Amino acid sequence: MLSVRPAPGRPTEFANLTELQPRAARLVLAACICACGTAPPLAISAAWEIAADVRVQWSDATPSFLEGGLGKLRASDTLSLQTTRLTIGVVQPIGETWRLLGNATLSADDPDEPGDVTEAYLEYRPYPRAAWRVRGRIGAFYAPISLENRSAGWESPYLLSSSALNAWIGEELRTVGGELQIDWLGSRAKRDLDVGLVMGVYGWNDFAGAFLAARGFRAQDRQTGLFATVAQPGLKAYSREPFLESDHRPGHYVGVRSLIAGRLELRALRYDNRGDPTVYVPRVEDFVWNTRFNAIGMRLETPAGWTLIAQHLSGDTAIAPAGSRIDWDYDASFVLLSRELGRRHRLSARYDDFSLRRRTLGYAPSNSDVGDGWTLAWLFDATDEWRFATEWQRFRSDASKRALLLGVDPEVLESRVEISIRRKFGQR
Repeated sequence: MLSVRPAPGRPTEFANLTELQPRAARLVLAACICACGTAPPLAISAAWEIAADVRVQWSDATPSFLEGGLGKLRASDTLSLQTTRLTIGVVQPIGETWRLLGNATLSADDPDEPGDVTEAYLEYRPYPRAAWRVRGRIGAFYAPISLENRSAGWESPYLLSSSALNAWIGEELRTVGGELQIDWLGSRAKRDLDVGLVMGVYGWNDFAGAFLAARGFRAQDRQTGLFATVAQPGLKAYSREPFLESDHRPGHYVGVRSLIAGRLELRALRYDNRGDPTVYVPRVEDFVWNTRFNAIGMRLETPAGWTLIAQHLSGDTAIAPAGSRIDWDYDASFVLLSRELGRRHRLSARYDDFSLRRRTLGYAPSNSDVGDGWTLAWLFDATDEWRFATEWQRFRSDASKRALLLGVDPEVLESRVEISIRRKFGQR
């Protein structure tokens, strides 16, 4: 039986659960979800889906982050054929108002994470009362930041890759905690406006920002698993396990959302992991990172099948070795335009812009990462089970660490073409 004791001399404002080893703590959290005594007994069979994605890709990019390089794209092979991804999603209803959700991914080209769980949580969805609706969830999940990654498994329905903004969220951010959302549904009162407030409290995200400061932004579709390690062969690994709890200070986020006429969605969110940058963690040979940002965005859908998404995120991250704070400023934006053609075809284009700069002077080495890029994609749903897609990416970036660590030109222009064949299996 596990024994939970506060560490001597440490604050206890978070729960005692954080004193467990990270893996044990997450397993205890998962067990609590599955054994939640307040939920009604199982009454409905689970819905599940498995998607196998085989891709052919050509690239003239520099070595990718999966190979320990500083390339912005997922692949750097001249030509490759592989099962890039296998995703598994399960939804288990529990009575009429509760349900368990889980997602996992297996990637053949990921040396650090061949397979892992990306989300696992219990969700409470009671029926609205008058014009009010309350929703809650507890476990491990994505905060409601992305307007792009809206499909099952936190994937994008528009392109194969995520924007630089959301690629960073998929790699370094996860809410391991609880979230409450309150909505006023004006549509139920015959008005064209819905508004909502969301609040989240979480732990196990003390190293968010470490990989961003070390490698800058990327535009790819990798999601870090909850129990994964992320290595950087040839580069310093600032944190091999991104989802750890080390300073026992809960982070939080607060956001607002509005939906106008069911077609225009506006969002704003403030995120702060409240990391104590003075705490050194021998387990990962790094300090806790204090990471904060503001995110705003809009999504517009028209009757003619057009979708327009624009999103911006800006913030800072810092560590404080020997009490001397070192800060990085970062921002990322994208604009995505997509058009449905009939029921089966979708064309999409996205423009990305990103920047990372160290604000604190006097420390070596210098660190900056500035770039932009285009992504074009065509997706064809031949049937409900089969999807064919092709995507083209072209990114320009200037990363100072390329010259310092790899001895190459810091400014690089990279391109990639990918063809995907996906087969879905499932029970809905």
